Amino acid sequence: MDFRRAAGLAFSYGLLVIALLAAVNALRVMVLVLFGSIQVRAAVIVVMANLGAALVVGTGGYVARQRVRGTGAGYGADLDWGRVLGP
Repeated sequence: MDFRRAAGLAFSYGLLVIALLAAVNALRVMVLVLFGSIQVRAAVIVVMANLGAALVVGTGGYVARQRVRGTGAGYGADLDWGRVLGP
């Protein structure tokens, strides 16, 4: 495995871990709301921001992983002006 591929895989899996941590943090804030430790208004903003960040970062990590690993059978993420995630 060459260095660029290994670095790309490490970066993409790192993004996926960050997305998972953001989702877990949103879950932690929701549990704090259930226990009454934090106000609902503040919690809603924090949860929405965490879930939005998890969605964006997770999507980036997934697309980067697909680009680095390369998918077979003519499918893949070709981010030129051609196809993007399709045949």
